Amino acid sequence: MAGLRLVAALALAALAGCRMDRMTIREPVSDRFVEVESGDRFWVELEENTTTGYAWEVEVSDDRNLVETSVKHIPHETPAGEEALCGAPGKAEIMIRIHRGFVGPATVLFRYVRPWERERPARQIKFVLWRRDGDVAPWRD
Repeated sequence: MAGLRLVAALALAALAGCRMDRMTIREPVSDRFVEVESGDRFWVELEENTTTGYAWEVEVSDDRNLVETSVKHIPHETPAGEEALCGAPGKAEIMIRIHRGFVGPATVLFRYVRPWERERPARQIKFVLWRRDGDVAPWRD
């Protein structure tokens, strides 16, 4: 009986380890589907240079407001012993959290824009968040 409890505990731990709580997508490609479930949290890292006026913004089309996003702008880090470069690019670290009850789909649009030119982004990336449903995925990469 104790052996069965141990196996069950290990199985639950393994399933918990499948969550996307530490996944980071670096320089993503547009028009991708991302499989998620309630409680998932992941990050998207994008290069940006705020000294040019451009910065990444995120818009989510989710009727129930169950997809939370936050953007952290990180300036360029100059390695020790090197001279700092004026205008060197940094990065945007965008956190995406899926709240309980998410059924999807939801579109996440990343726009690299200047605040005074919102209608003319220099770059756009689009993800479609899709609810994970067991082992069945509606697409294959």
